[in-house]
Amino acid sequence: GCFLPLRSEELYSTNAVCRRNNCINPIFPGLEDLSALETATYQCQPNMLVRQHMQFCKNSVHYDVALAVGNATDLPGMVHQAERSAVKTFVFHLAGLNLEAKEYKHPEYSGNGCVQ
Repeated sequence: GCFLPLRSEELYSTNAVCRRNNCINPIFPGLEDLSALETATYQCQPNMLVRQHMQFCKNSVHYDVALAVGNATDLPGMVHQAERSAVKTFVFHLAGLNLEAKEYKHPEYSGNGCVQ
């Protein structure tokens, strides 16, 4: 894909209407992770195998998954690494919305579009 470079002022919302409606800054909570994600090496794993080791948002993942090969080289370890990163970003997202992460242990069932 083609990505245009973003200016730093485009990463954060200054829209007053947005602030009243729980928009978060940065607009994309995982934005700071992109450079690390770009340099990682990945292995594509079948959904059926990955779901056996998933906990976070397990019921929302219905596709084959690319897992970063880092410190862990076994499937359960790679899934655990990916989930830790996903949970961290999710917690930051909820904090930006002024929501408590402990109240959303199963976000896919929350009924809140901002949490799901």
